[in-house]
Amino acid sequence: MSTANIKKPQNKTLEDIKNYWNARSQSYSDLNNKELQGFKFQAWEELIKANVPIKEGMKVLDCGCGPGFFSILLCKLGCKVTSVDYSDDMLQRARVNTEDYLSDNKPEFFKMDAQNLDFKDESFDLVISRNLTWNLPNPPKAYEEWLRVLKKGGTLLVFDGNWYLHLSDEEQKQKYEATKAKLESLGLENHMTKTKDGVDTRIMEDIARGLFFSYYKRPQWDKQFFQDKGLRVMVDEDIARRIYDDLELLTYDFSLPFMIKVTK
Repeated sequence: MSTANIKKPQNKTLEDIKNYWNARSQSYSDLNNKELQGFKFQAWEELIKANVPIKEGMKVLDCGCGPGFFSILLCKLGCKVTSVDYSDDMLQRARVNTEDYLSDNKPEFFKMDAQNLDFKDESFDLVISRNLTWNLPNPPKAYEEWLRVLKKGGTLLVFDGNWYLHLSDEEQKQKYEATKAKLESLGLENHMTKTKDGVDTRIMEDIARGLFFSYYKRPQWDKQFFQDKGLRVMVDEDIARRIYDDLELLTYDFSLPFMIKVTK
């Protein structure tokens, strides 16, 4: 893929991002616990199993594991899970949650930059990630790393959304403003401007102005990136109704999640 026209956002460091998610770790963990105890656990399990032939003992890398939702789910399916995150507090929440939900076959946790992995080539059968790539400074570098550690014939599953594309794209901005206005008219909270833990979301908005994927429409960019490498890519932009409740469908109408499946 040509990089000649890549926009040059202002530089932001991993430390900015880490500090924000450290502050959000408790509320994010609370959200993950609700997912583990509600319909979403089965919904995500079915979605993953529909796209990956899960086998007992298969090696999985959970990139940006957060409080551990995917890690716990995949361990319950019998996988050997390695979980990485750059946030110390998220990793601590994940360790606590795995103790609550798993009696054995627990993940192995590492503090690690998903863009620079300390694993050997072709170490994993599945690399999986949710809501991480949008807030990485260098997603192309991360994708290169994930492909490097993925075994031949293995699967990469990426779940994400165009969370801050409205900062640079006029059409997306109009969708965002329309969703915001609708939520206000119904007296509902806009989680992009207010969080339950009181963390100022303007911090993340400022960070997002310096992030790669705030300037590229997805999953179109991702699909082209992998196709240019000669890899098989499948994109599903209609997963929201399987994994979201009605309130989430309304709240995040401007940026519904998508799935990218890559076979190496």
